Amino acid sequence: MDILHRLPAPKLGEHVSFMGNTGEGKTYVATALLLDKNYPHYIIVNTKHDDFFGSFGKTIRNDDEILSVAEGGYDYRPSDLFLQSMPHKERFFAWCLKAGNRRIYCDEINDICPSAQRYPFMFQKCIKQGRWKKLSMLVTAQEIIRAPSFCFSQTQHRYLWYLGWPLHRRLAESWFEQVIPWEEIPERSHKFLLKTPGGIYGPQPPINTRAIDERLLVNV
Repeated sequence: MDILHRLPAPKLGEHVSFMGNTGEGKTYVATALLLDKNYPHYIIVNTKHDDFFGSFGKTIRNDDEILSVAEGGYDYRPSDLFLQSMPHKERFFAWCLKAGNRRIYCDEINDICPSAQRYPFMFQKCIKQGRWKKLSMLVTAQEIIRAPSFCFSQTQHRYLWYLGWPLHRRLAESWFEQVIPWEEIPERSHKFLLKTPGGIYGPQPPINTRAIDERLLVNV
């Protein structure tokens, strides 16, 4: 985790995207950013109901209850109805934008946006208008061709790991606005590139996951 301390950290109101194949380290970097003590208010949209996030704060399994939470950290495990119903997603992200002053981490963007052309309008609005409400959106994707382009093109901090499919690589390079030295972030290396308004950093070595695990033990 030390490497993240030497990189430009996203401020509240700035958005973050994570692109890369499964198992490359996207979730660990995202959760390391969530554990930043300077911004302790966040909601993890845990569509997979992954118990890994159970130590990040109170677990919420009710789609109505999440709309009344106070500040702090929450592991939100939405219902099947939320995943199937666009109105439920619209309602949640409308509340996020109104509440502001927190970070929303979507661990799997394709569970929120069924395709690049079909997504909740209020989710897009959170990304386009979130900075004025001090709302940060953090989104993770491995099949970036299925995700709306604004999830990446309108984020200020773009993390990139290995991608194997040529079309995914071309899309990533268009969002990074440069040719990517893919040989420097090989498969299963857990190395990544970071693009910020200040420049491109990397390739960065894998983060120290033990530091994250130790921090989570404190929250249990």
